[in-house]
Amino acid sequence: AQRPADIGFGELRLQGWDGQISGDAVELRLNWQVDEHPLAPYWFSALLVAPDGIPAEETIIWQGLDTRYPTTCWQPGEVIGDTMMLPLPDDMARDGDWWISLAVFADASDPEGTRLTVTLPDGSVDTQAGLGPIAGP
Repeated sequence: AQRPADIGFGELRLQGWDGQISGDAVELRLNWQVDEHPLAPYWFSALLVAPDGIPAEETIIWQGLDTRYPTTCWQPGEVIGDTMMLPLPDDMARDGDWWISLAVFADASDPEGTRLTVTLPDGSVDTQAGLGPIAGP
């Protein structure tokens, strides 16, 4: 991933990311690092926001590396790269810059209630991080 991020999601840190439109999807690449050994198998969510500012109706939810290497296995100092394909909704504007709302949570049955606190590079706190822009086709 080429774009530096330095965004904290609880004990996870997004070091860098990249995104590009590839066919009918956004290819999202994320580089993670942990300072402490995570005790929970965290889930990730991405909500695409179209160039006209309208968010997609569906949030994409996944576990890192297709559950092959859950966050409970991540070691302090290790950099973990993950790539996710986010399908572009058929009914949304395509031309222009796309954005992604990225969140991390602990319980797949309660993603809103178990979101990790996000610390942005300027020190502000939120429950999600906006990644973008990603140039449209």
